[in-house]
Amino acid sequence: MRDEKCLDQDEINRLRDAVAHKERECQDNEARIKSIDYDLFKAHERANELSKLADSKEFELRRTNDNLDAAMADMGRTKDEHSRLMVESQSLQRNLDGQLGQKSDLQRTSENEDLRGREL
Repeated sequence: MRDEKCLDQDEINRLRDAVAHKERECQDNEARIKSIDYDLFKAHERANELSKLADSKEFELRRTNDNLDAAMADMGRTKDEHSRLMVESQSLQRNLDGQLGQKSDLQRTSENEDLRGREL
């Protein structure tokens, strides 16, 4: 009976050790689960921050594209205005050249008449 009691006690001790080992495993797993849960929470928070940043950048990009479109339209209008002014400038230059030619002709005519008047 004593041997049986001793064997039973050894079995009880072995089972207690196994239970203690399993309890430590459970605690380790619980700690790992908490750590992973925290990491997931942080990852979710970071994803939300990045989503907000992406929305902000998308809005900024749309605004920049709108400004670019407006600048391109303004540049097109400016080029058209420049072309119109160049045509007008050329027309005015031709007109000036014609008037200078007429002035030169009138000056020559006047000089010739002055010479004739002096000769007479």
